Parts: sequence; structure tokens; C-alpha cells
Amino acid sequence: MEKLYIIIFSLSIVLFSTNRLVAQECQDGDYCEVEDMGDYDYYSQSVFGYAYPGDTVVVKTAIYAHKKYNIWVCGVPALGDLQWEVVKPVRKTKKVIVKTRTDTNVIYKMTTQWDDELGEDVEVEMTDDDGNMIVDKVEITKDTIFKSVRYTDQVELFSSKKAPNWEKGSRKTQRIWIKFVIPNTAEDDGGCYGVYIGRINTANGKRKFKRGQHRVD
Repeated sequence: MEKLYIIIFSLSIVLFSTNRLVAQECQDGDYCEVEDMGDYDYYSQSVFGYAYPGDTVVVKTAIYAHKKYNIWVCGVPALGDLQWEVVKPVRKTKKVIVKTRTDTNVIYKMTTQWDDELGEDVEVEMTDDDGNMIVDKVEITKDTIFKSVRYTDQVELFSSKKAPNWEKGSRKTQRIWIKFVIPNTAEDDGGCYGVYIGRINTANGKRKFKRGQHRVD
């Protein structure tokens, strides 16, 4: 059994290392068939990787205040048409029910009856001819216990169905997620993709990015 564990562990290391090597090879790719992607710096925040059909890719990054951004998502032809979106994660809190307890309280009809020991009238439950107490009413009370749960909602800022790229200025720093799913129609062996995140200061632009240029780390 120990040998089996060692073999499985070794295979995991090999697969992990292989995936890392393949992803690193994607760093030098030029995947956008666009002649001019604008006067933006794409070297600081762009992300590259390798994916297979059905994979969901989420790139979590930020756009900073007083900068303008130009974002593109492109891949090798083997991946097909990549439909992507930019969303803003919003932390929210909601109350959820932990459990509900129901209590039933039976109230019986009462009558006044003389008590010889006490020497006075006392209230006792009324009974029918069989000696069973007569129900006046039934009260049901519910006690619900809540707890607060935090979750992340997503507000769509952009969809590639509307335009091939997202060009936007930002007055304040905020988190964004860039999301896309590799189509099931993509080739089984998968392929490289690039999430090109370009930015310039709102005052002036730098580093024009054209086809054929590669990302340098």
C-alpha cells in the first residue's frame, strides 16, 4: 500500500510540473489578432495560461485610481471563440435560517369549583362526561434562529458580446474579475490564452503594444 501511495504522489508531482511548464511556455505568445492594441503598458498585469475544453478561468486583479485600462482576452485558434466578461465582486451579508422551533400550547376551559380544604372557590379544568378535559384553544408559537452569512455577489461591468475589448478609465481603485469558459468545442489538447491588461496614467500614455511583441518578465 505504501508503494501505491508513493506512485500516486509521484504522478501528481509530474502532472503538476508538466502543467507549470506548459503554462510558462504560454508567456511568450501573441494571441490577439489586432494590429494596434493602444498606447498601454501590458507588462505589469497581463496573465497567461493553458486551459482545456470546459475549464473556467477567473483572473482576479484590480484597476487603480487615475489610470485608464484596456483589456483583451485572446487564445490560440484551438480554443475557439472566447466569450469573456468583467465583473465587480461585491461583498454582501444575508440572514439565513439555522433552525425553526415550533411549540404547541393547549389551553383548557376553566370553571369555578368549591374547595373544602381551602374553604374557597378555585379554578379547575372543565371535563366532559368521560372525564376528559375540554380544550378551549390551541396556541402555536414559532421561534426562528437566524445567522448572518457573507457572500460575494457579482456585478457585470462588461461583456465581450458587446465589444472585442474593454477600455475604461477609473477614478478609484477597485477589484475586478475577468472570467471566461473554454468552449467544449475547443480541441481536446487545449491551448494557451492571454488576458491582456493594459494601463496608462490618465495624463499620458506609454508603451504602444502591437502584434509580434512578447511579454517580458
